[in-house]
Amino acid sequence: GTPSDISSLSPVSWWKLNAEDVFTYPNWIIRDSAGTNNGASSGMTSANLVQSNLQLGAGFSPYAFDLDGTSQYFNCGTQLGNALGSSVTNFTLSGWYTARSGASTEGIFGLGNGSAHNFSLVQENYASRRVYFGPLVSKTFIYDSRNQWANFVIVVSGDGSSPLTVKYYHDGVEIPTSSSAGTTPNSMNFSSNNAYIGNNYNLTSFYDGNVSNFSFFDISLTSSQVTELNNNQR
Repeated sequence: GTPSDISSLSPVSWWKLNAEDVFTYPNWIIRDSAGTNNGASSGMTSANLVQSNLQLGAGFSPYAFDLDGTSQYFNCGTQLGNALGSSVTNFTLSGWYTARSGASTEGIFGLGNGSAHNFSLVQENYASRRVYFGPLVSKTFIYDSRNQWANFVIVVSGDGSSPLTVKYYHDGVEIPTSSSAGTTPNSMNFSSNNAYIGNNYNLTSFYDGNVSNFSFFDISLTSSQVTELNNNQR
């Protein structure tokens, strides 16, 4: 669905993933409503735009994109990574999605160059989400979102001289970290990285479910801003 105007939060990219996007055979062109980081679909047709059962408020668009888990995803190019640059210490990723009951390891969002595992959000099963910072560093968050819409907001913050901190919000509520592997870096380098929706950095973990309204910020949103973001999209 399309939320109320979130431009006051100044996202770097805002992919609404709804009926405002354009199907130009053989691809969907996914517009970036905040900048120029437009994306293009892979392996999809006009049939992938579906009616959404996301609980909508007045003025919301009842559409989302349905991905099949085998060949379909969005490639949003390197514009976002280049805009963020290197030595990145503060950023936020948000989006809406559903999880099938039979969910396995699936990429929800990824930033990488196709071979290097940089930053990504991966669904390990319908109840486990893992945020990666490179191939060996990750944090896992547990909640059940089978066959229902869920909003995630990942807030990363740091000062450049100590390990990055991560907060994960599910439907506006902060979820504690259930487990960690490795130590987060002091900063991230996103230059020349591709941004993918519905897949991982290496295009081997296809997402199976509905996706809608992804946004990326070059700041660490406060808890009140996370609440505003969640409420505006519900």
